[in-house]
Parts: sequence; structure tokens; C-alpha cells
Amino acid sequence: MKLDIQRFMNLYEFLPGPISYLFQKGKFMKLAKSLMTILIAATFTIAGCMQQESTEMGSSVDPNEGIEQDTLIEVSLGGASRAERFMGSFEDIGRLTLDVVRNYGNKEVEKDLEMDNSTGTWTATVPKMIVGFKYTIRGHAYRPYVASGPDNDSWIGTGGTDWVEIFQGESQLTVKEGMNSLTMRLSPILDNRTMKVPRITRIQRPYQLAVEDNGSIEVTVDTVGTGSEGEINYRFRAVDNESLPVSSSANRGTFSNPEGTKSGITSENKKVITSQYTAPDNSSPCFNDGTEVGQCPQKLQIRVSNLQEIGVSAHFTIYVTDNETVETTTLDNNPVITSISAERVDADKLQFTIEVSDDDPFDSLAVQWDYLGDSRNFSDNSTKNLTYNTGRMSTVMDYADSDDGMLVVTVCEMNDFTESTYPGCKFGDEAATSIQLELIPNAYPEIVVCDEMGCELPNRLAGTRLNPKIWTSCFEDNQENDGHDMRMTFRLTSKDFEFKKEAFESKGSLCNGNLRFVSKLDGRAQQDSGSAFVYPTQSIYDNVTKKTLDIYEVLFTISSNKRTLFDVLSYSSDGSYSSDSTFIASPTIIEVYNSNQRCGYTANEWGDNVTLDVSGCNEVDPKGDTGDNISAIFHYNMSEKYMRFGAFDPDSSYSGDTVTYPTSMDCIVFRNEVDSAYSNDTSHIQGADLCFSSDGSYSPDGSYSPDGSYSPDGSYSPDGSYSPDGSYSPDGM
Repeated sequence: MKLDIQRFMNLYEFLPGPISYLFQKGKFMKLAKSLMTILIAATFTIAGCMQQESTEMGSSVDPNEGIEQDTLIEVSLGGASRAERFMGSFEDIGRLTLDVVRNYGNKEVEKDLEMDNSTGTWTATVPKMIVGFKYTIRGHAYRPYVASGPDNDSWIGTGGTDWVEIFQGESQLTVKEGMNSLTMRLSPILDNRTMKVPRITRIQRPYQLAVEDNGSIEVTVDTVGTGSEGEINYRFRAVDNESLPVSSSANRGTFSNPEGTKSGITSENKKVITSQYTAPDNSSPCFNDGTEVGQCPQKLQIRVSNLQEIGVSAHFTIYVTDNETVETTTLDNNPVITSISAERVDADKLQFTIEVSDDDPFDSLAVQWDYLGDSRNFSDNSTKNLTYNTGRMSTVMDYADSDDGMLVVTVCEMNDFTESTYPGCKFGDEAATSIQLELIPNAYPEIVVCDEMGCELPNRLAGTRLNPKIWTSCFEDNQENDGHDMRMTFRLTSKDFEFKKEAFESKGSLCNGNLRFVSKLDGRAQQDSGSAFVYPTQSIYDNVTKKTLDIYEVLFTISSNKRTLFDVLSYSSDGSYSSDSTFIASPTIIEVYNSNQRCGYTANEWGDNVTLDVSGCNEVDPKGDTGDNISAIFHYNMSEKYMRFGAFDPDSSYSGDTVTYPTSMDCIVFRNEVDSAYSNDTSHIQGADLCFSSDGSYSPDGSYSPDGSYSPDGSYSPDGSYSPDGSYSPDGM
């Protein structure tokens, strides 16, 4: 824009007399120059805005002055056609509509304008669009509403004649004359139903077939997770060596029912999906996949999924032999994994078991367990012969409920190798077979088993009868062992317990050297039926840690109570340690027990390394008679992997048929054998960390008296003794 400075400078000619006089006199020339500067800046600003609008809108500032036309828009759809967990795929689109908004003024031009697809291209004519203007085009893609059938849309809640929106997208368009082509990327709309997910628990298949022979494949399926149940879709298909699907005409075998749906499969009700597999003929390309002449290692896949297409797949191999070739060729078949299963065996352990068959002796096979995902440790590997050529292999893997990786099991023939020269079993080896098991979160939950005798203890606390879980603590016992070491040990199975106290001569929480006595209490164990679960459902406020802790309520029933004495000379006249730990030659603890006829035994019945029944004897600790019940609580710390407990005296917790459980726990920390039970590593929490201050005194929180003795008001002492009113001691017995 050109600015006429001269005319602007003669502005005073048009002003009234008095103001003109001021300018002429020069008294306010400074003010005039300021006004002139402001006007020049405003003029340039207006010119700039006009130029910007002219650039965006073409040659017109006012939309009313633009060139209107009925604009033909052709839409090309882009985006992923994945249907899993979404409302539909591109193939389902039956209706496409547009919302057209002019950017200038945010004016809605058209709403829900239906497009035409009769020519195979989605087109629509939008009236009165202005050439050169920018528009926002929003697309909505729909599929027909499904009123009935296994995967119907009744959950959406709309009528049977409506359309269901499955994709949305948005794009910008600057209108030009003539037809306007627009590429719009559509995003799928999430199917937000919550449905349970199927899982494969067992595959039973023939490990070898002759060409054109057939055999039955059985896949056991149930569901896991939360949400609604529904029909389960399944699909069998042959795949190549890279696990890529092949066409049905690829001559890799056929299935009697390659796909379908199975109803009635729930988390409580397993069902078996069955299909007859017919092996290919001897012209199949599968015979080129293997390394042995006349042998076809045909890999197969089974996938099961819910109505949202969320599911799990598994691969397995059936070995097809060419009978004509076999007559003149000796075949060495790869091992065949005939089944795979998984079972939760501990709070953080999953046991996998496979059954294997081979033409070589089962003893000549090796196995490799791998997990694709976060690093996992495998332990307790074992093998067991079933027959000369078949057997079972198992392992235990570290496991968390959230695991969603894949287990890969490879079984290899050792051939002419020995165990010392065997190079190792690896995925892809020539004489190896692999199978994959895909994990989904929460697929293998812990379970609690109850019967007429009560509910089993949870895996967090207990093991099996063949492999009990052992919890141990070693500490200096001030009351019963005069500051010398005491080791307490729990051996817990799902239905049994053993509690042992071992008094040592050592100090410093070493628990080694000569023993003074050993007490052992055992019997039946059960979770309280009212609160039994794999995860704790009860809690208490803990005075030691000043926290609310989750607990299990457990009931022990005593079967036996025994004590063993040892011939040691460092005891005072009453059989206890002397206060200054000096050695006294006589009497020994055995002589004291005999002279006092402890627990009703006559003279000389107590002897060195002699074990006697002390059931019902109140002169020893722990006490308890056969048939007595002890109510206890246990806390398991998942992060630090330690256990604490508290318990009432035998039968003191009963009032009629009601059982009362303790509301406080001892500070003694028990560790499982495999979790450094005897470790002095300071990184592990010990009992002293919980109940002692830095100077070695007891904590002042009221749970312990400052001198280490028990409190006469019913609270427990830190050393394992009982209070005189029948309240519980910290060792729980």
C-alpha cells in the first residue's frame, strides 16, 4: 500500500480553527507527530491482515464474494484393517457419511452427507463449497447392525435397523474447481466389551501318520479373566516352516472341520475341540521341508479366540512318512511333543510338563526351555520314562500373573553324543522339535482347595508333602536360652505343619555348635474356611512396623509334641544357662529333668539324644496335647520374601464353636530355605530390624518390655516364652 505523506502532513487544513491554530503555532507539533506515527502503523497492520486473508481465501475477503460450486469429492480410505478388539474391518463398511465444516467462521456446511459407492469409489457432491477456501471433512464409516447370531450387536443397545459406526477419520481440503480427490485415514472404533479370553490347556495329536492317513487332534480349552462368556471361535490350519499360513490347495493336509465355533466353554467348564487331520500325499512340498528323505514334518496351528478375536494360538508338528520311500530308507524321526500343560505350583512358580515320543530311546533325548519376554529362571528340571520310547519332561519357571510372553520348548536327540560331549539343545537344530505355548495374563491363577477337613494352606506359605516349604529364623533367645542362639523352623505343606525349636550353645545368631534341646510339634494345618483364599483377605494393624498388614488365618491341630535333650555341661542347677554363661560341671540338663521328673517321667528316663513325648506337659515350651487346636495368623511379605506369625496357646482361642484369631504378631522374621534363610546378609530384613533399636534395646512401642521379659498383662515376650495368663508367645507355640 502506498501512503500519501504529503496529504497526511496537510491534515490541519481540514481541522477546526482552534486545533489548526495549535498546529500552526508549533506548540503541539510533538503530539501531531505521535498521532501520525500511530496512524501509519495501523495502516500497515490492516494492509497485512488483508494480504493474509487474501492468501488463504483466494482473491476474496468475504465468503459471499467467493465462487460457489457444487463440489464432487472422491474419498480414498486409508488405515489398518485390523479387526481384533474393534467394531469391524474395512470389508464390513456398508455406509460412509461426511460432515463438512468451513474453517473460516467454523461454519457447518453439511452434516451426515451420505456417499455413493456404486462405482466402487466413494463419492459425494457437496453443494455450495467456495473455491480456495479450506474445509474440515470428517468421515464416519458404518456396518449393518447384527440383530441375531452368536456375535450380535444387542449389547450396543440400538435397534435392529440401525447402522453401527466402526471407523472415524478427519482430513483437510482446500477446494479447487472441478472434482476434488481426498485421502482420508480412518481409525477403527474400539469394541469396549469386557469378555473372558480362551486358553489352550492341552493338545492331543498323532505324532506320526502315513501319507493320506488320518488321525484325531483334540484341543482342550477353557476361559480366563473377567467379563462375559460367549462362543469360542477356533481355526485349524497348516503352516510352513516359518509358521506362515498356506493355502488350502498347497497339499499340506486337510482338516475335517478347519474352523468353527464351540459353545459352552467357560472358566468352570472345559471343552474339547476335535478335528480329523488327513495327511497330504507323497507329492506334498512338506517333504522338502525336512532333512530326512521320505519324512514330512508338517507344522500345524490351532487358534482359539473369543467374539472380539482375542485369543491364543499354538503350533505343533505331525510327522508324515512316505511309505514307498520308507520301504527302502531307514528314517530317524525327530522327537514328537505329544502334549504340553501348565500348572501353578507356587505363589510365583509355574510348572510346565510335556510328554514326548521318539523312535530312539527316551533316555537319549534332551530338552531346552526358553521364554520369549522378560528374563525368566527355569529350575527343578526333571524327566521320567513312561515307556522305552516315551516319557515326561517338566520344569518350573518364575511366573507372575501379568506374564504375556511365549514359552518355547525344544526337544533334541543326543544321537551319538554323551552327556559330557553333547553340544546342547537349541531351537532349529536338525534333530530337534519345538512347540510354543503363548501365555496370557492371569491364565494360571492360584487356587485354594477345600474339603470336609478344611481348606489347604496357600502356596505362599506351604509346599507339597513331597516338597514342603521350610521357614527358618535364628536369633539370640534371652528368656529360654540365656542370650544364646535359638533356631525356629516351620515345615509347612498344604495340610500339615511341623514346628521345631533348637537351642544352641552358640551366640550371634549363628545357630551352630552343640545343641541343648530340640522341641518338635506337628499335626494338621488348615486355613480358616471363612477367610480361606489364595490371597489374604484379612488384615491387622501391626504395632511393630506401624502398618496394616494382610494376614492368613490358620488353624493347627496337634498330633504329637516331643522333646530331645543333649548331654551338655554349661547349665545351672535348674537346667537353664547360668546368667554369666560359666560352665558348671554338674548337674547337667538331663540330670535336672530326671531329678525333677519333668513332664511326669521317672528317674533316668531322660537321656542324651533321647526323644520323649511331652504332650500335655506345661513345663516345656511349646506346650500342647494331642488333639489340641492352636489358632494362628501369618503374614507373608511379597517384596522382602519373609514370613511372620502370631499364635494363641492351645485351645485358648475357643469359645464354644467360635474360633478367635490373634491380632498381633511376633517380630521374628522367618525366611524360606531357598530365600537365604541362614544368610547374614544385611540387605535382608531380620527380626532385630523390626523390634530392636540401634542400641540393641527393645522398641518402645508397647509390644515388648524394655528388659526383654514378658509382660504380665497378657502381651508376649520377645524370647519365645509364654505369659502367665495364657496369651500367646512370639514363637507362636
